[in-house]
Amino acid sequence: MSSFILVMLLKAAAIPAALASCGLLLLSVQDSAYSGPKVKAEITQHFSLYFVAVMLRLSSWSFLIFFWLGMAGALIGFSLLQVSVRELNFTALMASAGLMILLGCGFQFCYRLLIKPGAILITSSYSMARLIPLWRRLSISRLRWVALLFFGSCCWLAWQTSLLLADVALSYILLCCLLALPVLIAYWPALCFPARCWPVAAGQQAKMNVITLGCDTLRADCLGIDGCERQLSPAIDTLAKHSCYYSRCYTPIPRTAPSLASWFTGTYPDKHGVKTNFVSDETAKLKVSDLASELGRAGYQTAVFTDWTGSDFKKMAMGFDKIQAPDDQWNLKYLLRQGPKHFRMLLALFSQNRLFKRCLPELYYLPGVPLNQAVTQDVCHWLACERKPDQPFFLNMFIGATHPPFSCEYPYYSAYGSAEYLGNSKFGMCKLNEPEDIIRSQKEPESAFDLSQILHLYDGCVRCFDDQVRRIKQQLDQLGLTENTLLVIYSDHGIDFFERNCWGQGNDIFGTASARVPLLIFDPRQPQPEYNQQLCSSVDLMPSLLSLLDLPIPTSVQGRVLQQHIEQSCVYYETGLWLAPPPAMPEQHLRYPELTELLEIPDKQTGTLAIKLQYQLAVEQARDKMLLHQDWALARLAMNSGYQYQLYNFVSDPSFTTNLAPQHPELVNKLQSML
Repeated sequence: MSSFILVMLLKAAAIPAALASCGLLLLSVQDSAYSGPKVKAEITQHFSLYFVAVMLRLSSWSFLIFFWLGMAGALIGFSLLQVSVRELNFTALMASAGLMILLGCGFQFCYRLLIKPGAILITSSYSMARLIPLWRRLSISRLRWVALLFFGSCCWLAWQTSLLLADVALSYILLCCLLALPVLIAYWPALCFPARCWPVAAGQQAKMNVITLGCDTLRADCLGIDGCERQLSPAIDTLAKHSCYYSRCYTPIPRTAPSLASWFTGTYPDKHGVKTNFVSDETAKLKVSDLASELGRAGYQTAVFTDWTGSDFKKMAMGFDKIQAPDDQWNLKYLLRQGPKHFRMLLALFSQNRLFKRCLPELYYLPGVPLNQAVTQDVCHWLACERKPDQPFFLNMFIGATHPPFSCEYPYYSAYGSAEYLGNSKFGMCKLNEPEDIIRSQKEPESAFDLSQILHLYDGCVRCFDDQVRRIKQQLDQLGLTENTLLVIYSDHGIDFFERNCWGQGNDIFGTASARVPLLIFDPRQPQPEYNQQLCSSVDLMPSLLSLLDLPIPTSVQGRVLQQHIEQSCVYYETGLWLAPPPAMPEQHLRYPELTELLEIPDKQTGTLAIKLQYQLAVEQARDKMLLHQDWALARLAMNSGYQYQLYNFVSDPSFTTNLAPQHPELVNKLQSML
């Protein structure tokens, strides 16, 4: 192919690509809102040069996508001209390139709308209800046929063109192959040959492996083993037939970072120091022992795989050798790198592949876009190919399948909802696009939400997580690892769905749906099922696992060994950081400003968002606390006039409707001293 023709093709692709990327840049400059909580303007101005660099970076990537599509269109136009009139027309080539840009983006939009509508829901300001007619016309088979027909036509056209260009056919075919190379890099599955499981030599006892499978915002009462009759968790329920399930397990603070720190250090938030999701870089350096470090010192290979909900594993590190996780989500630099919504909208259509995962991880791990199946695939690949057969391992997977906006991959988001529902929450919970929307939604009553549809979405999310558990269990069976692996199912917290006039997690001390978490431990050496109703806490997991592995328990651990069946005297939990005062909060309750007023960036070099020093004490003083002891629950409410104590029998009164404190003053005093 002559240099003249090549230059013409490049120009025909570059001009519409440049126009499209410049148009996108202008739109983003006019609306440059980033995806995270807003902070004061003077702090944002400190990162103005950084923001300019981000815009140039995203513009470059947008241009590359448009140019690649435009180049494909220009080549198609060139081939059509060669086959039909055998003359070159620059205007026709440029028109073909522009048309291909539109068609390529349109196809990706349709594909995302069907497969991962969360990518559109969370990055756009569209009324999702208006997209339902288009969605109804989409199907996997139709999209597959469109793709096959397009690529088949392109291959036939390329073959015919190469026959006509006998003298430069090789150059033409090479150019077509170069154009296809990014697709192969991005989407071609990695070769994965199952690793050989080395048998344990006779007379030797191999160390047990450990796998912990967590799901963000998973309610315990949505599992069949916990009494749910909707059959959302068949794989977990089957596993429970050979496991111990702890039905009364609570997390100290129902928020992700504090809860995860408690699960994997065996300590309460007052000791490990992480009490909100917004902690400074110094606080994130945990000063206590953690499970991964202890197992690493015992000779274990350790790894954690997560999606956008598990960035705390990278921020807090917690001793893992391999950490496949995004950078800290609550970091202004990271949030700026995700770009304004127009860039996020475009790049989210193309970002779910290995190329973006490596080059633009901020867009690959975009909050709200599901990666459940991708993370599970990475876990299965690690088990088969990357683990060391002669070394025990500790593997942790944590995904956001059940996290708002409850928009899982196809077909889970539509598996339980009504076909007649045509509202904006068809594909996921609406009103969660921007931080201001989330804060505003925390103050709204139940009537402001399509709660029935949201519950159907949540059911599909639970089933999605269950299927990921099933896939990993099947991988263990195929690799011969099941009989030598401890398997744990857990969650950082649950979620309230207006059981007490508010939604979310950790907003209401009486909302036990967010504080109570599932805990299932499968030990193949003890396959008898056990439904354990003793009170326990997430801090009990680390010492319990170390005990099962016959390893010493660090002195910093505050939890107990669950297998010893020692009745714990009490379990406590407290409210998390309110994004905004929930509707159920009494007028006399201690309050502090909304989230946007609470945040600052102590270290401009790192960009980490943290609670301002002047508000940290107010946040702590406003926390409500709950103490559970035997059948009793003592609630301590932080009121303007001082602490107010209420007493409930939470076994006979699980909804906390009757305050028994006046009838049992001595018991209140006893529990108050324990709290």
